[in-house]
Amino acid sequence: MIEVIPSLFILGVTGLALTRLKHFPISQIYILFVVAYTSLFPALDLLMSPFPLKGAFGFHQSMFAIFFILPLILFILMRSRFSIVTGNQSDDIVNLNTYSPIILSASAIVFLVAALAYNLFFVRLGYGEFLQIASSTPNVVRYHYRMAVETSFFVIIYLTAIIRSYPDARFIGAYKVTLGVYILVFGAFFLVNSRMQFLLLVILLLASNYKTGIINFRRLAKLGVMVVALAISLTLLRELFIEQNNRLDVSSFMILIRETVWLIASRLNSVVMIDTAGQGLYNPFIPNLDGLWFLIKFNLAAFNDPAYYEYMKAIQITSPSVFVINDILVRTDIDFPKSMMVEVLLIFGLLGLPVLAYILARVVGRIQFIVKRFSPTDPQFILALYVLPGILQFEKEFSGFLFSLIKWAPMVIFIIVSRPTIRVNNRKPGFLVDV
Repeated sequence: MIEVIPSLFILGVTGLALTRLKHFPISQIYILFVVAYTSLFPALDLLMSPFPLKGAFGFHQSMFAIFFILPLILFILMRSRFSIVTGNQSDDIVNLNTYSPIILSASAIVFLVAALAYNLFFVRLGYGEFLQIASSTPNVVRYHYRMAVETSFFVIIYLTAIIRSYPDARFIGAYKVTLGVYILVFGAFFLVNSRMQFLLLVILLLASNYKTGIINFRRLAKLGVMVVALAISLTLLRELFIEQNNRLDVSSFMILIRETVWLIASRLNSVVMIDTAGQGLYNPFIPNLDGLWFLIKFNLAAFNDPAYYEYMKAIQITSPSVFVINDILVRTDIDFPKSMMVEVLLIFGLLGLPVLAYILARVVGRIQFIVKRFSPTDPQFILALYVLPGILQFEKEFSGFLFSLIKWAPMVIFIIVSRPTIRVNNRKPGFLVDV
């Protein structure tokens, strides 16, 4: 189809960029995520869907390439010119405390007990019922539940960094046990409730070569095959055995795999509502600042207008993307794929995308720099790990990403306060490379 030519161009440019960024795994992974959500999955959805949204697809992909993807890649390349530092063994004497792993393990266990006691563990099996249960849950329990879920990736990669940085330190066994507890509890939670969150966890743990700081195409290919196979397996498990919703045709193996791939692609097609709006009179150059006003009003309403806040939550219009797309299409869609790019596009139009690309590139570049130059004893390193899972979740809205950094700050504050200390300050830069 001629509509996918811009998508093929984007994929080609992405491949060239990855070869230039072979010493910067975080930047590589981030570009792959962005291109997958904005170009690869939309193209697969178009090609495999029985009802493809033709017409505006090629135009939108061209605009995304010009105003967002190419600027993002360019800005990341510009931010990745600092000298490469490989991991050198440190001679520092590191002190690990015992209370940090105990408190973190207790937090994970409290989360599991509360989730099971209040019926909050199986989120996706009856989402409406889950919202009702969550609203009646005590505030302290609900806050801890949300914080534990939202910061679980951060805690896991932080513990991984500690273990790989100081394998011979005293009390390292306690940190290994805590890591195991977190992986078991939250791995099971995301496996049941969110395929993409589970896959992100796998990628964060396996993607980087910690010794050299390099991801080559052979490594990327192996990881890609593993992720695709895992995504298909999780989808089949969920559709056929957990939800049993009869959405897949099991009469033929090839048909089953094709429909499964299409189901995954359609769910991860973050621009589907933009293409849907493009079937009408939607002009992506025109901003819709009502979305910005809604974002401000909704978040302030929690304090100055609780009735409005609860009403919008009840009808599940809690994000500017949902508010704007419903205004454009004059209907009530609440459950559709979103992304940081889509939110900014809907509010500020195409001209807002280069600004977003610059901000994201700066954040990713800074994280990449910090994990190459600092260690888990540094607050900068911990803050970088705290931001990393959020920035990688490109399928979430940018405003949600910013608010989450504030809402779940108690966890990062605790980690910084309880971080390892050193007795001898002869640390060599680059001891931990690329978490």
